[in-house]
Amino acid sequence: MSVFTARRDFAACCIFSVLLASVQAQHHLLEPLLEKARGRFPETAGSGLCAAQGGREPNVFLTRTQQQDSGFTPLEFAVVESVLFNHPLARVFVFLLGSIDESVFDRYLVEGYCIIVVQLHAAWIQTAIQSVEHELTNDQFALMSADPRAVPFLMNCALASLQFVYGGISLSFDGLLLNPFDMLLPAALPLHRTAVFIERVLAPEEQAPKEALQREDFELSWMPRSHTDRADGHTLICGDNLCPRAMPAGCPLARQLLRAWLEAFLMTGSSPRCDLEATRLYSAYVRNRPQSQTRLEDGQFAVVALPGWVIVEPHFPDGWRHYGHRGQIEESEDRGQFHSQLYTPRVHRERSDWSLVRSLKLWLPLDYGPQSARNAMPRSVVDLAQRFLALRITPFSPGPLRFGTIEPTLTSHTWHTPVDAYEALDNSMAESLGVGARPKLSREVALPGTTGGFRTFRDIRVVGRGACAVPGFVVRVRAAISLSHPGARLFCRPAIRPDGPLDGAPDSEVAWNACRAALTETGFDLTGLPSLVNSALSHLGFWPVRGPGHPPAQSSADGRLSAAELDMHFADLHLELTTDACPDAGEAIGVPKASNIVRSTLHALVDDVQDQVTVVAHSASRCELLERLALSFHSMYDRMLVMVTCECPEPGPEGERCSPPEARDHPTIAFMKIVDVPYDFGLSRGKRLLAQWAQTEFVLVLDDDFVRSPLSCMECMLLHMRSRMHSLTLPFDLLGFPILEDERNFGAFRGQLRATNGPLYLEPMASEAAVDGCMRVGIHPMAFLARTARLRQFKFQDQLPVGEHEQFFYANRYLGLHAAVCFDSTFPHFRVQMSAGYKQRRERMQELATDAFKKIGFQGMMYLLHKCDAYSGIDHNEFIQQNIPPWSISDDTCGPQPEPPTDFVMFFVAIFSKMDDRGALFRRMLRGFLDSLLLHRLDGHFS
Repeated sequence: MSVFTARRDFAACCIFSVLLASVQAQHHLLEPLLEKARGRFPETAGSGLCAAQGGREPNVFLTRTQQQDSGFTPLEFAVVESVLFNHPLARVFVFLLGSIDESVFDRYLVEGYCIIVVQLHAAWIQTAIQSVEHELTNDQFALMSADPRAVPFLMNCALASLQFVYGGISLSFDGLLLNPFDMLLPAALPLHRTAVFIERVLAPEEQAPKEALQREDFELSWMPRSHTDRADGHTLICGDNLCPRAMPAGCPLARQLLRAWLEAFLMTGSSPRCDLEATRLYSAYVRNRPQSQTRLEDGQFAVVALPGWVIVEPHFPDGWRHYGHRGQIEESEDRGQFHSQLYTPRVHRERSDWSLVRSLKLWLPLDYGPQSARNAMPRSVVDLAQRFLALRITPFSPGPLRFGTIEPTLTSHTWHTPVDAYEALDNSMAESLGVGARPKLSREVALPGTTGGFRTFRDIRVVGRGACAVPGFVVRVRAAISLSHPGARLFCRPAIRPDGPLDGAPDSEVAWNACRAALTETGFDLTGLPSLVNSALSHLGFWPVRGPGHPPAQSSADGRLSAAELDMHFADLHLELTTDACPDAGEAIGVPKASNIVRSTLHALVDDVQDQVTVVAHSASRCELLERLALSFHSMYDRMLVMVTCECPEPGPEGERCSPPEARDHPTIAFMKIVDVPYDFGLSRGKRLLAQWAQTEFVLVLDDDFVRSPLSCMECMLLHMRSRMHSLTLPFDLLGFPILEDERNFGAFRGQLRATNGPLYLEPMASEAAVDGCMRVGIHPMAFLARTARLRQFKFQDQLPVGEHEQFFYANRYLGLHAAVCFDSTFPHFRVQMSAGYKQRRERMQELATDAFKKIGFQGMMYLLHKCDAYSGIDHNEFIQQNIPPWSISDDTCGPQPEPPTDFVMFFVAIFSKMDDRGALFRRMLRGFLDSLLLHRLDGHFS
């Protein structure tokens, strides 16, 4: 038995080239299955059902390795629909062990969605692998397949073979796809030419192999990250079949992986660790990749590794639990959320949790904990994902199982919009008990621009199915969309991801051409199969309207706008869906007949964020980071003004040049102004100065080491500031966002500030979130979107070198500061290694912080980044060790307990009495039986 004599040329990995000859000769595995699906519904096949390979519509390989012949469960149907919800024209291949009735997916084929069932067996897997690795003999495959534990490994090899031949995304039935798979890719990397893997961070106690990714592997990649957002020397590339990945057709990396895995098995006689070979090949690629390369040339491929946190964690990093119980002792202490917080909702956090997961995550695993812990409760993350990522074609209801109102399976087409989430997350009797009428909720959900188009139209879908069973009748729908504002025009985006280029090749030629053909002078009008309509909607967007908004000098004292003024920033987005009625028995097909019409109206923000927001930041001793910040914003918003303050070095004439502060244009970056300020000017003074000089209605206040990313949504933040849901009552003055890197490392720095007995406490209490996920807080990180006029009114303590953050939020409550945090946008905190000068300044922080808090009247500051439990001995012991009275800490949303009237003292008292009638009377009195007869008898004893 020979082992492959493959030559591993790692240097050749840096620029991959297409192997067209070998790829085209191997298109015989899946093509017969596609032809069979088209033959089942010839009337739909003419509309592009399961189109032949060669287009840019992705292939998705869904694998189910559990042996079961009971068909598909509701959760497995939800997995399939989550893929089609995000990629309507994808060719979905369902690989499974065991037999199943292929007609289970017929109702999807009728609607134009391509789903093909492939029943796995050893011969099929062998054919798939040998179609790429011709040197693999039958005896070698028989040796590998003889080990029953090698089934997952062989399935992984078969998937790699299919990805090399056809290209595609491999997923498992153990998770839900939350967003398009290419959501986080840079603009220069299209999915059909990029291999995508996900990192796997090793457990702290796990021994790291020598192949683990090192610092240079992260810094030289296409998507570098902060050193605080990665685990150098303790991270691998996940290569097994359960980890989501994508590889384009003809990418040599797939073939190299396959050959390396097979060689390792034949040499050791057992299934190898697929992660090690994947990590080694990825590391060789990034270290040999030309760093000057910013785009792919014809015939080239790229390889990226997404961070592991794109997968939803079992527990949210903010550490908040409604009833305490951190779940670190045993399962009985916190049975509902011990294994994960995804199947049971967190009280008062359901809305914000769903907003974060839907906006900032890619994959939702369903296999956390044992089967007994996977009962999806209403409003849990799993329940909401099943409901809001559903096409509602499945025979099972997407609603919560046996809880609340069961949503019936739709037998007609209707609209799914972002407002559906608002209605389900509203705390009304209609959702909880199925009685009463739903209240009218805000419909301000549509956003302008490229990023806004992605956030809006990823959630606008045609759902349901046609009920017509007449042979030869093709289900077609007509979607018509228009905007009421004359200046807002609909357009088609070539890429469905937020950072896709506007002038590049489209991700899907079929959907792109359908979208452009549907554009009219008045809007959008498209007729076709529901799958085609949904794919075209994924490319849709609308341009914002240029306008200055309300300059700070013209704003009212409290920054509040009237209802009429708010209406000027919105337009109506009209949706109309028409479905042809089913012909009666004996009636000719194609004869016009009355149709079913469904209408919906959304409110669309039409503001241009580039005209209404200025990005401001202050820097000291590391002003070189400011250029990185500006360029990251200009990659999406080329006209957005970035204004920064830069402290000059202390000695020499350079420091004299910076007094007084002067603004100058950046020599090479347009729309960037630099204000030179003296050394030790201070963060508070810098932000106050920038707020005074800003001319836009809003300022985005950041630190110098922040950047913009595909997860950043300026339009979302501006919508929350404009939304009548918040602005007609108590408009937000400051709007924060979750800083994901810091929350994973330190905890969520947001909540309420409270001064008790000297110290200042930060507690994770917050009012319940609104239906859009925003919650009002007393303090959040010093990175936020602010109303410029209000920010100018707030007081800054310029003399405080540190501690100004806490003082700012605590003191400005007197001026009516209203702060909130929304979870549908984030800006990465791209920390860098500290330079010598900056490190010297940071080393003063502890001493300066102590003095600063004394100046503002506090003995100290305590950050309670998780909710404490009144019945937890661990929490009480922690407070006692720090000389903090336990009753000074809030244990629920009602605030702390009252302070004891006297000093808290524990003592033991022993009372002795005689065994006679007098002693019995005294014991009876001590036990609380005090009546007139007893007093009379006692009086007799005393006398």
